[in-house]
Amino acid sequence: MAKKRTEAEVTFIANDDGLKSTLKEISAELTKNRAELKLEQAQLQQTGSESDKLGSKLSSLEKQYELQSQKVEVTSQRLANAKKYYGENSTEVQKLERELINQQTAQQRLSNEIDKTSNALAQAKGEIQTYESTMQQLDSE
Repeated sequence: MAKKRTEAEVTFIANDDGLKSTLKEISAELTKNRAELKLEQAQLQQTGSESDKLGSKLSSLEKQYELQSQKVEVTSQRLANAKKYYGENSTEVQKLERELINQQTAQQRLSNEIDKTSNALAQAKGEIQTYESTMQQLDSE
């Protein structure tokens, strides 16, 4: 026999289903973005400069960070709803708290990777400028 659900549980499930589908869409977009980055990096392997590769990677990482931020926001909404309907100590709340921490960790890793890639790109551009100025000096001599 099916378990009867309270009106609050039905409301929570309806709200949560919408947020879950949003999370799935964001996850699919993240997967697509990562695949596009791999393709672009493979294409640049033969013809692109190091700064082109880093610029492409940085652009992709920034997009991934934006999407991950959306996932964190949606999971925060789900957590707030779960606390409202189930209470602070429910298993659903604990599960969502772990999920939120995992997503925040992924977001921080992306942030770290963005910083690392930005620094590498700045260094690569600096090396190119140094090379260009050296070549100009040699040409003028």
